[in-house]
Amino acid sequence: MKDMTIVLNKKIINKETNEVRLVVSIDEAERKIFSVPANEPDAEPTRMAAASFDRRWKLYEVTETTEAEALETTETEVPEMKMSDVVTKLEGLFDILNRVYFENALPKPVITVQSTPKAYGHCSTKKIWSNDTAGQYEINIGAEYLNRPSANTAATMCHEMVHLYCLVNDIADTCQKGRYHNKTFKAEAEARDLEIGYDRTIGYSLTEPTEAFKKTLEDNGFVLEVPFARVAPKPKAKAEREKAHKYVCPICGQEVKTTADLSLICGVCEVRMERAD
Repeated sequence: MKDMTIVLNKKIINKETNEVRLVVSIDEAERKIFSVPANEPDAEPTRMAAASFDRRWKLYEVTETTEAEALETTETEVPEMKMSDVVTKLEGLFDILNRVYFENALPKPVITVQSTPKAYGHCSTKKIWSNDTAGQYEINIGAEYLNRPSANTAATMCHEMVHLYCLVNDIADTCQKGRYHNKTFKAEAEARDLEIGYDRTIGYSLTEPTEAFKKTLEDNGFVLEVPFARVAPKPKAKAEREKAHKYVCPICGQEVKTTADLSLICGVCEVRMERAD
């Protein structure tokens, strides 16, 4: 070791035992290093020769930096998420879109975030939130897709608001129990700056925000940044069905199919049935 000062007041680690010590002083004239256990700063210092340090020890600085970085990462990598804030923003989004695209004519629904693994959202066809005197429709945003880009989530909200508009105005925008979206829905949605694509099974339902729609969101200061989405449950693996085999009466030909290994007697001929496969 040429420059002994590089270890002064630094931690060092034994290359063989991983013991960590703190260098508290050096004697350049005698080429000695004095250190204490890192976790016992008040202990009596131990002396070692500089040559011994070169053979058996190294600076602990890299390890300390790595630990600090790891701690910083741990503290910052998990963002905070409050569902109440998300729902409040979605309620504000409804108000923006209702004013811009529906002349404030839509009834205020209950906005929810629930699990809908097969859909970005839904609008109820009845007032499923009610008391003895009044009720409200529901618009839900799928929890599994909550962290999509802000404009896409807003487009889903507008998609469901088009359904609500058609519902309260007796406009038939779907068929096949609400699954298939017809050209009427497409026209109403595109009139609200949505881009609508076609799918053979669900019709004109695929929804994307247009640049005009994004500009509406920007002009009204809407941004929804959600760090998480609900993890979709994994589909259960279907168990393979065991293939049935056949028992046949050797006299009358009566057949029985089963997956079990059985010993069967024909009830007509009173003889043992034979397995045919």
